[in-house]
Amino acid sequence: MNKKLRKTIRLTAISLGALLTIFLLAVTIVVNFIFTPEKLTPVVLNVANQSLNARLQMKSVELTFFSTFPRFGLKVTDGVLVSKAINDTLWQKTDSLVSFKKCVVVVNPVDYLLHDKISLRYLGLEDASVYAFKNKERKSNWDIVKSTEETVEEDTTSQKPQIQEIDINRVALKRTNVTFDDRDTRVYARVQNLNMNLKASLKKDYSMLALEYDNENLLFWQDGQLLVNHLAVGLNADMQLDRVSRRLTLKDTGLTLNGIAFDLSGTLGRDTIGGPASVDLTYKLHAPSLETVFNMIPESVLKRQELTAKGRLR
Repeated sequence: MNKKLRKTIRLTAISLGALLTIFLLAVTIVVNFIFTPEKLTPVVLNVANQSLNARLQMKSVELTFFSTFPRFGLKVTDGVLVSKAINDTLWQKTDSLVSFKKCVVVVNPVDYLLHDKISLRYLGLEDASVYAFKNKERKSNWDIVKSTEETVEEDTTSQKPQIQEIDINRVALKRTNVTFDDRDTRVYARVQNLNMNLKASLKKDYSMLALEYDNENLLFWQDGQLLVNHLAVGLNADMQLDRVSRRLTLKDTGLTLNGIAFDLSGTLGRDTIGGPASVDLTYKLHAPSLETVFNMIPESVLKRQELTAKGRLR
């Protein structure tokens, strides 16, 4: 390597290092001095409370870059969303729609503006509680989008952008509790300590879903009867759909219920809409014992006073 080439490489490295330093310095100034949590939080609260039929409270909203590198994101801490859909003044437990310890969102608005594409790079929610409630009059607390009272005449010449593609890079839920309380149909369900990682893509010719899910306990009541309780659920899914060939491929897909595992892999397809289905699936059921299977059946369905079971399922 001659002296001139070494000098060129050294000058290039110094220039790139200087540009990187200037960029990082500018980002630091923007994050820590311009878009500070003290300035962002009231703006976000004002916009949300005016556009939603709900009351949003939070400790802070922070613009992130280094923790979500190489993209900007928003981090919200200690948030509570209280619905006004059922009660306008007196707050009740059934109005508390969502509460969370931390929420981080990273999106790509350029894809939506230029390519009609929704790109969600990251959505993380930690220590969240969701309470979905519907009363006997069929009013739900999640109906919080304000309806527009003024009708605007639509311009027939203009067209709304149509979403061509949806790309969800990662959705992560940690230590989340979900409650569904429907007083109209008398259904009550609660999921405790839910954890989930999700990646999905929806395109014109191809779609995919990768999912990892587990919860500590699932409880389900209907019409005053306890149907499911103490049910730990685990789900792993790797699914790919080829819309051109109408073929669904399952890889390493499995469902676990209290230690009973059901594995599924293979393909499902159909050559034509009205033609016969092509099925090539391999499935396995793993259970510690028959007693484990019978214990999953609620006592309202199967009485166990004199039931004994021996053997193994393979």
